[in-house]
Amino acid sequence: EIVAQLLDMSIEEVDQKLTAKWIKPDSFVPIGILKEGTRQNDYIELEGVSSRPVNIRTYPLGEAAAHLTGYIGKVNAEELKSLQKKGYQAEDLVGKTGLEKVLENTLRGEKGGRVFIEDENGKEIKNVAKKEAKEGENVTLTIDAAIQEKIFNEMKNEAGSSAAVNPKTGETIALVSSPAYNPNTIVRGASKAQREAWNNDSKLPMMNRFTQAFVPGSVFKTITGAIGLETNTINPKEEFKIQGLKWAKDSSWGNYYVTRVKEASPIDFDKAMKYSDNIYFAQQALKMGKDQYVNEFKKYGFHEKLPIEYEFPISIIARDGIKNDIQLADTGYGQGQVLMTPLHLALTYAPIVNEGNIPSPHLLKEAKVAGNWKENVVSKKNQEILKSALIKVINDPDGAGRIAKVDSITLAGKTGTAELKESKEADGKELGWFAAFDANAPDMIVTMMIEDVKGRGGSNVPGEKVKHVFQK
Repeated sequence: EIVAQLLDMSIEEVDQKLTAKWIKPDSFVPIGILKEGTRQNDYIELEGVSSRPVNIRTYPLGEAAAHLTGYIGKVNAEELKSLQKKGYQAEDLVGKTGLEKVLENTLRGEKGGRVFIEDENGKEIKNVAKKEAKEGENVTLTIDAAIQEKIFNEMKNEAGSSAAVNPKTGETIALVSSPAYNPNTIVRGASKAQREAWNNDSKLPMMNRFTQAFVPGSVFKTITGAIGLETNTINPKEEFKIQGLKWAKDSSWGNYYVTRVKEASPIDFDKAMKYSDNIYFAQQALKMGKDQYVNEFKKYGFHEKLPIEYEFPISIIARDGIKNDIQLADTGYGQGQVLMTPLHLALTYAPIVNEGNIPSPHLLKEAKVAGNWKENVVSKKNQEILKSALIKVINDPDGAGRIAKVDSITLAGKTGTAELKESKEADGKELGWFAAFDANAPDMIVTMMIEDVKGRGGSNVPGEKVKHVFQK
């Protein structure tokens, strides 16, 4: 019972370890790793109990980078089937998740050993063969630990994800999933109770959200706007008369219509961005037409893998193509079947501040990056139009993103609220999005998504958190 308490385990778990079939009377049976701060006096007088030093992996950022670093653990029987041919043995450690798994071959190193002959007294008389052990390689990430922790602390107790990227170099500054688990607890031996708590938590702390693609909602309007400007289907000074808070193309839409939050008429591009007007961007998508609109998304890397060392899902415009005008209109303001990861979203804002280009994203400092991922996405003229509009979103008194205004910094950005529901009439959940960068010193673009923001302020929830990330 005392051993179980010291190791934060149940008595059943300790008994299970002590009754394993391989154990012999004189065996040292590893039960678990003592909690930090445990004194030797706490267990030294217990009969049959002893301890040995052991090297364990330590993750300094703990929860803040849990889903990024991942963790290591003993190779299981299933893993051993494929890894045995690479020299792995039953007690070996292997990367289970995150970068520990992605970079397993780089971090692992090679075992060493000797074959020698002994005489009858156990004295070595001849060395037959020797292989030197080889340490795994050191890996340096582009992640800024301070920014990673700052974003995670802002998101604490929320379910969501965030990414930060340098728009000029493509260096990934932060990748955050919240809530999270502590990988140090896992490598030291998480108790059954702790594992059950993680698995039963409704916010799913074991799920990596930054590798999930979500409906982006209105943060996507920046892409629609950029495409419209580049194809000359959007004249930024042209004003449209749009009456009311809902609109349908014609009677063929039946009871379906596009809604907006604020009534504004006439409305031009700047106002449509500032007020996040769904109807304006739905109409612009229809004006562009499906073929031209969809073709332009290739410039942004949709429906292709991100060229980065980590495995991300592909961001998509539609699973099987845009089928009708309703879907085309919904796509214009980031609904329909659009799905994006926070990192890809951040990269799509890069052309505005990186001479029209999307950089090649990377996580490893030593990565050899050959130029940009996508070039000539946005012209210089349109970069300025987009940046000016995004500045107004946050800094104008009536901007949809005014909650993120910082007096000492000119932030530019976009709000987004994505609806998750089966039909227009159904009640569903909402995702809150925010994307921002410092317009005068654009060395970092931050995107953030928070789940279940309905009735809590929508995009204001991530907006305020992103604001704090940029504040000194």
